[in-house]
Amino acid sequence: MNFSRQPWTVMHGPSFDKLLKRLPNQDRKRIEDHFEDSRFDPYSGDIRKLKGSETWAKRIGEYRVFYEVNQPARLVEVFYIERRTTQTYRKGKHK
Repeated sequence: MNFSRQPWTVMHGPSFDKLLKRLPNQDRKRIEDHFEDSRFDPYSGDIRKLKGSETWAKRIGEYRVFYEVNQPARLVEVFYIERRTTQTYRKGKHK
């Protein structure tokens, strides 16, 4: 893990934005704040790497946000958000 204070770039596409807009304002703000913090350490918080994948899952309240980290480019690519249920981590569901 790299603890440099040089900021990372956090990117997300229109499909993630669409999912984020559907959330209650309080939850959306919490998720946005967490990814602002990720600009300095994408490995902070309650995270886990999914088996057999380069995907990370970050727990933010009742939601799981899925992303990948490109260390050489210092890039965090956020691509999916889901409310936590028993089905959240089913194989093949993400990306």
